[in-house]
Amino acid sequence: MERAMLSPIDLGIILSYQCQAGCKHCLYACGARWHQWMTPAQVEEAIEVTKYWRHPFRIHLTGGEPFLNFELLLEATKIVAQHGIFQFVETNAGWCRNERIAYEKLYELKSLGMDAILISCSPFQAEHIPLQRTLTAIRVACDVFGERNVIVYLPQCIEWVKQFSVERTVPIEAYIERYGMRQVGHMLWEQYGLIGGGRSSYHLGHLTRKFPAERFRGQNCMLELLYPHHSHFDLYGNHISWFCGGLSIDYWWRLPETLREFAKGNFPPLIEI
Repeated sequence: MERAMLSPIDLGIILSYQCQAGCKHCLYACGARWHQWMTPAQVEEAIEVTKYWRHPFRIHLTGGEPFLNFELLLEATKIVAQHGIFQFVETNAGWCRNERIAYEKLYELKSLGMDAILISCSPFQAEHIPLQRTLTAIRVACDVFGERNVIVYLPQCIEWVKQFSVERTVPIEAYIERYGMRQVGHMLWEQYGLIGGGRSSYHLGHLTRKFPAERFRGQNCMLELLYPHHSHFDLYGNHISWFCGGLSIDYWWRLPETLREFAKGNFPPLIEI
């Protein structure tokens, strides 16, 4: 069955762009300089507007790093649970200094209705967060939520980082020194699957091939924008389709109007380019 326009099966609620890491690959340029957060009222409004979708979907609470405002994360978890929507939280595990902290926070989230968790693991996070914290979070999360409800993105990165250090952070330069730029470029852009948006092209573009803009003339990104499996609503009202950080379809609180206008073929100018 053909999916309706702007009907993702996975909706991310970006509670904030604040993050303690500021990774080189971040699609949304998150970092410590961001300070604003969604309010519980905004979370409720964002969930309410999704009633205009007539298909099943799940929600992930994300950032930034949502655990940096744990009280808001708890409130958001309760709100999503009250609507009966399957939910998971995304985290870089930078907050996970020991098992006690991990058990306390994850059990509290589960008690309020959190169904699952996605724990990021990559050479980019490992520049800021020791692998030990990631491994602790994974181990405790499997105990709290069950292994089937713990997603590690990406699991092969554990071995990539572990060869350098578990206790300390590891700079990207360490991989280049050992393997060379060509192999590391293949590892990050092909095996990890970097997307050339956000910070990655600026900070990691030297590790992959470059092409002039003319090379992409005539290509069409309609499917990514209008028929995404994955979208985000952020705290500023942006409706971000697929992984197109920086490009807002419309304000998410205008979702019913947006759906009606798009169904008629009335797209904003940026969508026509």
